[in-house]
Amino acid sequence: MSNKSRRRLTMAAGAIIAGAAIPIAAAGTAWADDPAAATAATETETAKQLEHQGLTHAEAQAVATAEGNGTPVEVSRDDTIVVNDNQGSTSSTEASADSAFAPKDLAVAIGAGSVADAGAGTPTIGYIPAPVDLSPGKHDTAFADGDGAGAYSGAGRDDHASATGAGTVAYAVLGYDDTSTANGAGSKAGTGGSFLESGDHDKATVTGTDSQAYAGTDNAHPGSNDTAKVKGDDSEALAGLGFDRDKAFADGSDLTADATDKNGQHVTVTPSSGETSAVIDLHVALLPLP
Repeated sequence: MSNKSRRRLTMAAGAIIAGAAIPIAAAGTAWADDPAAATAATETETAKQLEHQGLTHAEAQAVATAEGNGTPVEVSRDDTIVVNDNQGSTSSTEASADSAFAPKDLAVAIGAGSVADAGAGTPTIGYIPAPVDLSPGKHDTAFADGDGAGAYSGAGRDDHASATGAGTVAYAVLGYDDTSTANGAGSKAGTGGSFLESGDHDKATVTGTDSQAYAGTDNAHPGSNDTAKVKGDDSEALAGLGFDRDKAFADGSDLTADATDKNGQHVTVTPSSGETSAVIDLHVALLPLP
């Protein structure tokens, strides 16, 4: 147990992906606080120290900025709170970070109602049909910066989830060496796997408002080495979902890029193309399907 009370998080929202309803994590939270919780004195770590521990330079600087401008901020490293400043009195006015007692697990939450979990909690996230214990995890990082933002990593190793923007969500779970990055209000990025199999080395990146990117997150049989990328508002990119080494790129607003039905499929959609442009890597495509 950390010196901050453990909390269980339940999130629910909906999204339509590839014609099927799949639950997507929302920033809204419902907390059940431990009655025995007590506020503990915490260390103060510099941006340089946090960067050395696994944050990017920009993420570490964001922590320092929040401490100085009155924004709620909390940082948890290996099951210990190391930064805890400007907190409100309720879950909607505080930042909440939690990390597992594992080598180099780091969670950062910045903003009112923000949540970050690196291998410690049991949230219901995205495509996962039931609460999932994010532990064990090693070298996992979760960074949430924005009011109501959420970042979750764990149940694997070397995963990095980063959510920047109000109501933004990023998760990198049930896989290894996965990276999810969401930048923009209301956007979501997810990578990982399923209860049956991990999806490893996947990357999902979103830059834009109310956009989504998912790589290797099919509930039955995720892919590996998949990449989904969105650059624009109200767009979506899907890669993998049962197939390997796929890439989907939505370069613009109000677009959908779908690379989910062949091994080695590369799909790029732009406003000028008006439709999907697919390129198949024959060397990969000829591999036997699972």
